[in-house]
Amino acid sequence: ADTMKPDFSISEYWSYGLFSLHIGCKYKCSFCTISRDSPVSFDVDEVIAYMREFYDRYNPKKFWNWDPNVLIFPEKFELFLDKYFKYFNTPLSFGKGFQSNLIQKINLKKYDRESIKLLSTTIPIESSDINSYTKMRKPYSVISMIKSTNYLMSFNFDLSKSHGTFLLGYPDDNFGSIFRAFLISLKMSIQPTPFPVFLFPNTPDFKKYSKLINGKDLSLLHGELFPLIPYKELNKYINLLKFLKSNNFVEVKKNLDLLTPELKAIFYDEVKNIDKFIENCLNAKNDNIEELKKIEDSIKSKKLKQKEYVKKNNYRR
Repeated sequence: ADTMKPDFSISEYWSYGLFSLHIGCKYKCSFCTISRDSPVSFDVDEVIAYMREFYDRYNPKKFWNWDPNVLIFPEKFELFLDKYFKYFNTPLSFGKGFQSNLIQKINLKKYDRESIKLLSTTIPIESSDINSYTKMRKPYSVISMIKSTNYLMSFNFDLSKSHGTFLLGYPDDNFGSIFRAFLISLKMSIQPTPFPVFLFPNTPDFKKYSKLINGKDLSLLHGELFPLIPYKELNKYINLLKFLKSNNFVEVKKNLDLLTPELKAIFYDEVKNIDKFIENCLNAKNDNIEELKKIEDSIKSKKLKQKEYVKKNNYRR
């Protein structure tokens, strides 16, 4: 079924086209089921032929790709770009986004900047601290996300319609990590896109946390965004979600009252250190847990010095 061409004959007009380069994934992120399909790539020439046929008939304004991990075969992806730019001048969007540590493996320098029209993409930021890096089992951390976004920005891509995704709603949420992911999105001019955790069956998260929903009345689950969060904390999370959808710092300032005093203090701590954190990630030689720990420790050291300075000078918050 995955190799069958979609049938668009239901309509004579399509403003967009869809295409796929592969299915499946080789990674086992804690919240995801895509790895249950083994990664298989499709023939690039056949994909391009289908897209040309579709374009000749419908003249779409853009082409959407919704592959779960479109860069999992980097060589095939670059071959696709080579052939795509020969035939099309139509913008591309990658709905499920890019695996951050693979973006820089694509040599964009060989293309004419005017020919690369990236309408939007998603750049995940889930692993923004050591805890989330190990818990979610992502194959990269926030270091790669920051470097790859900077790489795309160096080609003058407009990333304002792209999404920086991150998760919230775990019982052991690190709010500093959540605010860090949010601030990185804003600093790098992409849209912060928070996702409440959903328990997909047969995922590591499901095995770890499903006991928390056992015994819950169905009325507490129907329509509830945060199944793992105690009901008494639901309003706190709903307001936090509203705050995290702020698309610029003007909106952030207007929406600060959505945060509890505790969350507001954590947010201000992250604001003080976010520029230094981004700078350290850009200068990191590798993307691994040791490098991330080194960056985390330097930020903790800076926070400690700030607290000592405040204490020494008898300042109060």
